[in-house]
Amino acid sequence: MGYEVSEEDWSLLTDSADILSHQMGLTTDEYVETYETPAFKALDEAGTCETEGPSVEPILERLVELGGSREALPDQEAAYIEWRAAGLLGCGRDRHATGC
Repeated sequence: MGYEVSEEDWSLLTDSADILSHQMGLTTDEYVETYETPAFKALDEAGTCETEGPSVEPILERLVELGGSREALPDQEAAYIEWRAAGLLGCGRDRHATGC
C-alpha cells in the first residue's frame, strides 16, 4: 500500500520541522545532517512507506490541533514575509532568513 500527502500536507510537515529545528537552536547544517538527510534516505528504502505511512495522518492531525493548516495560503510568499516580520524567525539561524 502506498501513502501520499498533498502539497499542502507536505508543506505543513516540512514547515513544522523547520520551526521545530529553529526552536531547538539547530543550525541548518545540524538539522540537515541529523534529521533531514536520514529521513530522505529512509524514504528511499523499501518498506519505509508501509512502516511509517500510517503514522503520517495522526501527525498531520496533531499539527492542525496545534494551529497548523492543511489549506494552501493564497500568497505563500506574502505570508512568509509577514511571519518573518512578526519575529518568529531569527536572522542568520534559518536557511530562509537571508537578507535580515
